[in-house]
Formats: sequence, C-alpha cells, structure tokens
Amino acid sequence: ATDPEGIDNPKMFLRDETYELLTVDNELAILIEDHLLNYVKNEEENDLASGLLFHRGFLPPMEITPFNQDYGSEVESKPPADLENFPDVNFGIELELSCASGNYRERTGKNLADHANVQVRAGFFGGKGKGGGSSKGWITLMNTSKDSSKSKSHTYGKHDKWRLVIDRSIEANELNPLSATFELVSPILSGPRDLSEVSRIVTIMTDVACVRVNESMGLHVHVETKEDDYSLQKMISICQYFLLYEEIMDSFLPKHRRTDSNESLRYFKSNKKSILQNTVATSPDDAILILSSCQSYDELYERMNPNVGKGPRYHKLNLQNLKTRRQPTMEFRQHHASKNVEDIVFWVRFCVLFVYNASKLSPICSSDGIPDATLESLFDDIIKCSMVRNYYSEKQV
Repeated sequence: ATDPEGIDNPKMFLRDETYELLTVDNELAILIEDHLLNYVKNEEENDLASGLLFHRGFLPPMEITPFNQDYGSEVESKPPADLENFPDVNFGIELELSCASGNYRERTGKNLADHANVQVRAGFFGGKGKGGGSSKGWITLMNTSKDSSKSKSHTYGKHDKWRLVIDRSIEANELNPLSATFELVSPILSGPRDLSEVSRIVTIMTDVACVRVNESMGLHVHVETKEDDYSLQKMISICQYFLLYEEIMDSFLPKHRRTDSNESLRYFKSNKKSILQNTVATSPDDAILILSSCQSYDELYERMNPNVGKGPRYHKLNLQNLKTRRQPTMEFRQHHASKNVEDIVFWVRFCVLFVYNASKLSPICSSDGIPDATLESLFDDIIKCSMVRNYYSEKQV
C-alpha cells in the first residue's frame, strides 16, 4: 500500500495468498501505482500490461492492513460539559477529501461502517453528474457484525446515512494525482450529542482510512434556517452580521481561505464584495444597510448571492438551497478541509452559534447602529462561548 506517511506492515494479496512487501522507495511505489491506474482507467478491465485486475473502484492487490481499534462504546458517551449549552439546531457537514493513493473510496466507506458502527452510502463511478460527481448508483455499506443493531441512524428525508460522494471538482493529492476525490457528507445532525458524533466519525475516518487534504478542498457547514422558524427580519440580521464580521472570520482562517485568494475567487467569493459590485451600495456600511430594505426572502437571497462567476452558490455564505427550496439550510463555505478534529468541531460550533445568536438581534437600519467589528465584539455579542473564543483567538493572524 502506497502512503507517503508510511503504513506499518503493508501487505499485498494475490490469488488469496498473502505476501509481505519488501521495503521500496515511495517514489518507485507511486510510479507502479500510476502505471496500474493509467492502464485500467477505472473501467473494470484487465490490465494487460501487468496482469492485475481493476475491480469496483479499487485495486485488490493493493491492500491496507486492517485496523482493529474498537470505537464502539464511544458513541454513547456523555457530551463534554462545555457542549451542554450547544443549541438543538439541525446542521450537517460536507468534508472534501482524497484517498492517499489509488481509489480506495469504497474501502474507506467500509472501514468507516465497520469501526464507527454506522451505515455509509458510497456512490460508485459512472456517468458524470452535477458538480463533477457521478450519479449512476450507490452502494450501502454497513457493519455486518452481531453488534450492528447498535448502529445509530438519523432520519431526515432520504439522507439518513453518512455518505461518500464522488467530487471531481477538487484536486487529488499532489503525490498521487490519480487518487479518488470525494466528500464525506453527514446526515442531518442536531445538538451536542450529534456534535460529539462528528468528532467520533472524523477521528475514525482519519485513523482507519488513508485520506489527504489540500488547498483545493473545503469544509462546508449547513445550518437549518427554515422560513417557518426564521422570519425575514431574523434572516436579514444573520446576513448583516455575517457581512459585518467577514474580515474578522478571515483573520483566523488560512490565507488561501480568505477574500480574493485564488480558492476564494473560484469557490467562495466574498458576499460583501459581491454586493458592492452588483448593487447601488458604495461602501461596506452601505452593503450592510441595503439588506434592511429587502421585502422578501428571495430578494435577500439574490442580494447575498448575485449570479456572478461560476454561479450564485459560490459565496462564503450560500443561501441558494433556501432560494431553490432544495433544502432549508444556509451553507458556510469558506473553511478549509482538515483532518484535525478540533478544527472541524469548533467550526461547526461557530457556525451554529452564529446563526442561532445573530437571529436574535434586530436588523441594522442606520449607520449609527453598525457596531465596530472586532474579534471581541464577535464573540461577546454573537458567539457567546468562551471555549470557541479561546480557540479562534489563538488562531487569529
């Protein structure tokens, strides 16, 4: 198994026999793998040049040593004390990843199902669908052990399982450019116990699967904002305070995830700059105040997400799911992908608390009502959580 970080006791399986691999230079291992992947081309055909069979999206002769740590009891553990005040707001995550080498996405899903004791749906390769992915079909992977009845299930429409969704719009890891790229997509989650579930799933994902992240990949957090629960005035407040603190949020994210970075221009444009470029607003204050005059949800969605560049959804705060009625969520798109569990969990907490608390503030209707945008006011007035404040204070640049 090829892995730049190294795998203990890698094995190769040929005709049901197991052989220990000799130690080889990783550069040579990558060349061998590139040769295999270049010849088989993901078509489940025999590779005549090497005699190896490419089947169902991975190379059987290239096997990762099983990982035997038991995580089963952790799902029932009590959430940490500092999450007890975390609101019961529905949320979900999409984490963009690539396999370390080759095309082990199905194997990744199987390992996640086995060790996390959850059901996982993995899309398999076929025709190219929306967003560069495949829409041909799905395989449901689940723990088939005698304890699988403990598997936790969330029901929200058809999305009741963790999913591995093909995503060809992101770049594979540099050392293995032919490796599979995909999103880890959660079911609809809610409250502190499910936030602990995110922590557990990501920990297991990075332990039992060789995955990589790079600068083309992001972490997207969806927060439910049904129009029945969030009045137009509440939605205006959330959007206004997002514009107010956009630069502060930039300051504790990596440079490649900030306004006007190459990645930002492609995948998550500044909402504030788009408003300034596509409305009569002429200053940052005007951009905030112009939202207060919105007379409908759709007018607000259109002002926050003008149809520019690759499309309206490619903004830091994406409201297009609400506009199209696809699902009742706003999406925070600016965060980088990470294998660091704390990075992921704290960003989920930040996004949920931002929506929950900003919605309780009155809309800003005059320039005199615009507060100073500082890290202190963001966490004192909006986030209101010392743990999250301390985490991002250390990251601010």
